[in-house]
Amino acid sequence: MNGFKDTETPKVFSEVLAHVYFTIQQQDVPHNIDFEDYFFQMLNDYIDKLKLQRKSKLKFSDLVDDENKIASDCVSILDDHSRKVVYARVVERLSYEKIAQRFQYGSAVLAQQEFNRIYNQLEGIVKLRMNISLN
Repeated sequence: MNGFKDTETPKVFSEVLAHVYFTIQQQDVPHNIDFEDYFFQMLNDYIDKLKLQRKSKLKFSDLVDDENKIASDCVSILDDHSRKVVYARVVERLSYEKIAQRFQYGSAVLAQQEFNRIYNQLEGIVKLRMNISLN
């Protein structure tokens, strides 16, 4: 990609692909859209946004990358089921009712309790990783 290191290309590509997938999955896109054109338009928009961020004096992108690395490392410690529940709630923004259906919990209340348990566990992992007091 013009203006980016080769090592950054897979990250940019996968982030845009994930964004496009979730946009299509949430039905925010007409069904008759040309996927390739849409994908490359989103990719170009994302690249333009990154270039603008790099021109800024504060370099917030460097901080975000570090934070994403820490968050990614912490989430990877969770078991597979817990990661899927967090992903469903945080990334997919599913309601507790839909989470209860997907993961076969008896009710939305049980799904919410399970998410809160996992989220508290994740919070503890983050605090330990970042050496933050648990008080």
